[in-house]
Amino acid sequence: MAGKATQLIGVGGDRWVLDFEGLTEDQVSTIVLDIRNAVENGTFIEIKVLDLNGRPKTLWLNGANVDYVEYDSGLCPRPSEIGR
Repeated sequence: MAGKATQLIGVGGDRWVLDFEGLTEDQVSTIVLDIRNAVENGTFIEIKVLDLNGRPKTLWLNGANVDYVEYDSGLCPRPSEIGR
């Protein structure tokens, strides 16, 4: 299963908890790669997230409309920015 650290994503000044509950490490890696590809290639993806109060949300990320996404893996060093 995914690591125990809380993993966050920052988009446009908002922060979200990535909802990786029940996913394998490979599935988590694929989601993070999808986020990176969306920003680098200007594509659209849907991501399951939690708000900072733990409520489930869906984040629709249009990579063409963001300059960068901050990804915090919950591990050191952190965070990293994915940008184009």
